[in-house]
Amino acid sequence: MRIIPSIIKSTFFNIISDAETHVDELVLNPGKDMTRHRSCTFSDTILAIMNFSMNRLNTELFYFFADQLKNVLSKSAFCKQRKKFNNKLFPYLMKSFYDAFPSPSNYKGYTLALVYLHSVNRDYIIQEIYAKMILYNFASLLHRYAEKEKNKYHHKVSFNDAVPIARMFLKRNISNKRISYQNLLSNNI
Repeated sequence: MRIIPSIIKSTFFNIISDAETHVDELVLNPGKDMTRHRSCTFSDTILAIMNFSMNRLNTELFYFFADQLKNVLSKSAFCKQRKKFNNKLFPYLMKSFYDAFPSPSNYKGYTLALVYLHSVNRDYIIQEIYAKMILYNFASLLHRYAEKEKNKYHHKVSFNDAVPIARMFLKRNISNKRISYQNLLSNNI
């Protein structure tokens, strides 16, 4: 099977959907947490954490939710949603992603952009570290399989270009109908 960015994306979102089907194992109060429909869904909370860069939390929430044309959550509403996750969620997501796309390399020795974290709470810091590792692996896979053939040579996309594009991809504001992720990456060669 040829791995292409759309397969990586759909597999990743399937992993999040699968986690949502057994949410009771991944929240602090099973049967109560993440059971009602909220402005910030289970998957939106995960994806927002993964998209954190180096801005204030309010700015990060604005960038994430405004890009999707959704109401921007308040910082306190987001923190209430985030607080519901237990410490098994992000390790579960990372392991599921590794199982779907085994790689000979792992996060050791790689920069994970952990310069700026959005919390002092130990559990939230652990969430952000796992989220950065998952984002790094997601972007690495997309980077690895995105290439463009120009003349007789194959050109690889710069990893520095792949990470912000991967963030946009995770925000779901690049739909398959409007623009191809492969083409967006390939244009940056």
